[in-house]
Amino acid sequence: MPKIPPYVSIIFTFSHVRVSYSTKAIREAIMAAGYEVFKDAYSVCNVKIDQRVSDEQKIKQIDDILLSLNDLGILFGEDYKQAMAPADYMRDLQEKSVLKKPFKSIGWSGPGDFVIRTFG
Repeated sequence: MPKIPPYVSIIFTFSHVRVSYSTKAIREAIMAAGYEVFKDAYSVCNVKIDQRVSDEQKIKQIDDILLSLNDLGILFGEDYKQAMAPADYMRDLQEKSVLKKPFKSIGWSGPGDFVIRTFG
């Protein structure tokens, strides 16, 4: 079975962005990009969103975090159970011309059976 690559699994609006299956190198690269990283109760990497700023600034932070994660080669999860899955958010950024580069999404067709697609 192929190894699951690091991917954004959920965006907790105004709180943090979860990066599942991250490695130490990925966490260090995220921190080097200027973001605060923490592990949650499940030992999953999360990128913190500054709570001291306005909601508009938080949305801008989310955009910036996702663009940085895309530059690091992180994938974005497809998840029909979320109101807006990370891959949906990235497609929205492409439509708004905020994201001008391709990004990759990851979705599942069964346990351990994933599909990676490139958009843009």
